[in-house]
Amino acid sequence: MKRLRQALAKIAEALGLNKTLLARARRRYSANHKRAVTNHHKAKVAERKADSLRADGHLVAAAQEDKVAARCHHRAYKSHLRAQWWVGRVKLLCQRIEGLEQTQEELQAQLKKLEREHGVTITGNKVTGGTPRQRLQAAMLASAAACASGKRPNFYSQAGAWDVDHCITGERPGERSDCSSWFTSVYKSCGLPDPNGADYSGGYTGTLGTHGRPVSRGALDSGDAILFGTAPFHHVEMKLGHGGTATIGHGSAPVDRGVVDLLPGPKAYRSFV
Repeated sequence: MKRLRQALAKIAEALGLNKTLLARARRRYSANHKRAVTNHHKAKVAERKADSLRADGHLVAAAQEDKVAARCHHRAYKSHLRAQWWVGRVKLLCQRIEGLEQTQEELQAQLKKLEREHGVTITGNKVTGGTPRQRLQAAMLASAAACASGKRPNFYSQAGAWDVDHCITGERPGERSDCSSWFTSVYKSCGLPDPNGADYSGGYTGTLGTHGRPVSRGALDSGDAILFGTAPFHHVEMKLGHGGTATIGHGSAPVDRGVVDLLPGPKAYRSFV
């Protein structure tokens, strides 16, 4: 089955199908993200209008604006979920095009090399030994390998309790498990300061952008952040290694490989090491 998938992937690549599908997936992501943002802003406008009407005693009119706000929030949420699904699709297609699809065995081999050459050790969700960047590289590889093997729960959620103590073994259903919380958990697993500047009490892409040190694209190294969009940003990937374009992130259900130019639009680069 693996050989068949590889053969089909080669045919698709030869025909240019993957690049066509990638362009389509990026357009769909952008369109759904735009709809989510637009409806979120509409909901906020309706809420402010409802508050003003209620303060003036116009309760019936205020209730109508509350209804408008609820509908807009619902549309924003649905569009956001669709956008996140397309992030996963974009990552899958990028992996095929860039040759970044890696099995659990391949990821584990990279981890063994870090352990053998640099003394990096992983115990549960803790990473010790080596340099900070070597630990960060090991933590993200271990997290992706755990996802590939099914040992780490594969789900994505921006709701739920804040948990950044299970970078490798994964959060429990009902807990928050998204791009920025995963990014933060990698740093905690390596015994490094909170990249959000909040002593691991919370954070999101906006705080990562605020507390990180701006770096150039060419200077990106293991553990640095690629933030997509404009502040407060809407997705973050972690650079894997120095040079090249490989990243690892949690943009959809799995923690998996990506690239620096994963999503269309502006980007910002931040370092915390």
